[in-house]
Amino acid sequence: MTLWTIIKDPITRKRLARFKSNTRACVSAWLLGILYLVSLGSELLSNNRPLYLRLNDRSYFPVFRYYPENTFFLDGKETRPDYRELRQHPIFRDDPDNYMIFPFIPFSPMESLDPETLRDEERVIVNFVPDLRVGNLNVLPDFVISRSRESGYFFGRSDAKVNGLQLQDFWELTPNLEAAIACRFHNQESPSLTAKLTSIVDENLKAHISLSRFKPRSKPPSTVRL
Repeated sequence: MTLWTIIKDPITRKRLARFKSNTRACVSAWLLGILYLVSLGSELLSNNRPLYLRLNDRSYFPVFRYYPENTFFLDGKETRPDYRELRQHPIFRDDPDNYMIFPFIPFSPMESLDPETLRDEERVIVNFVPDLRVGNLNVLPDFVISRSRESGYFFGRSDAKVNGLQLQDFWELTPNLEAAIACRFHNQESPSLTAKLTSIVDENLKAHISLSRFKPRSKPPSTVRL
């Protein structure tokens, strides 16, 4: 069955007539057709190879033909040149008779841009800020840790291995902090307190340790939470 026979077929003609009556469908079909035709010449619109190159009174068409670098500089290199970089060479920059004509978009979809070529408004500056680590632990009157939650980082080990450690073996406790903890174990009213401690193991490691306000209870606490 030929194409003409298909077109002459009454059913086909009715379908075409119904399609033509739908304005939106017709416009969409024309747009798709135009875009398809444009895509056939996409390399003429966007390419990192020149449409035309003039050098030493000779014409070249890199977008249609492969030219190794040796063609232009006789340097023995058979690889494809970077034409945008080649355009900055003195032989093109200083001689107006040697020039290139690039497509409207002088970039190929298969290449990556050099970050140094980006404009200032396209640069992104990312500042990294360390995430604060927060944990809590319960200590006994002799400063042995009885319970730990997310505090392993402050002792250089996993959280599960913190229990049973002596707090004073890892952190230099201030007199105010020691007195505040003692007040709580003696069931004495004590205000909230925050102290900055320095690690005994690593002097560059600092931590802020805090105690909430304490009011006397019916029984002294068995542990104090930090």
